[in-house]
Amino acid sequence: MPIKLRLATFNIENLFTRFDFSAFLDGPTSRAARYLDPVVQFLGQYGDGDLTQFNDFRSLVRTASISQDDDKRQHTALALAALDADVVCLQEVDGYDALQRFLKAYYAKLGEKTYRHVVLHEANDPRGIDVAVVAQDDWPIYTRSHADLTPAWIDNEPTGEALLERFPLARRRAGQLRGKRIFRRDCLEVQLTKAPVTVFNCHFKSMGGGRDDTMGMRQLEALTVREIINRRFEDPSTALWAV
Repeated sequence: MPIKLRLATFNIENLFTRFDFSAFLDGPTSRAARYLDPVVQFLGQYGDGDLTQFNDFRSLVRTASISQDDDKRQHTALALAALDADVVCLQEVDGYDALQRFLKAYYAKLGEKTYRHVVLHEANDPRGIDVAVVAQDDWPIYTRSHADLTPAWIDNEPTGEALLERFPLARRRAGQLRGKRIFRRDCLEVQLTKAPVTVFNCHFKSMGGGRDDTMGMRQLEALTVREIINRRFEDPSTALWAV
């Protein structure tokens, strides 16, 4: 009997348990900035340098942050429930604890079926955001991180060398990295046990710094994923996998 799988991917957008200063950094047109008006008005009262009530200001910032995060997490939980997926690949998760808190504090309250299997490997992003996977109770999984791969790993097989030859930007970036890790976050390999399907959860380098200047890095990450698949399966064209 055929097995039905509903697979989804979802960028959960900075699921932090730490304070996020993006509202201050992204400018007045950012989504987060709508919470700053009361904060700015409060601060304006102390433009003369009087910081005797700084604790009040700090409390106001904290309140605005909590309000902002609560709105975002409620909408995220509703979106996740609407997906109704058996397995969900997530991006931009602060850590395992943050993900578990979100699932218990927001998603579980919707009365949806619980995502019992939760996996996150700490990886390479300097901000500490990672990729993760959650799966329903009847979809147990095995996972493997590829966060430690370097350009030398690609070069040690003819298939990898051939890929780099086809993409000069990626090859140049590989030479610049030398022994450093390729993935800005990770390529999380997820093996489903209920069906012969392998999923690769990736979150490539952002375009911060310019699209053209960062293209080589994204190409290198994409080629590395392709080479992982080449080596993972005897014949990738007949295997069941998704990126």
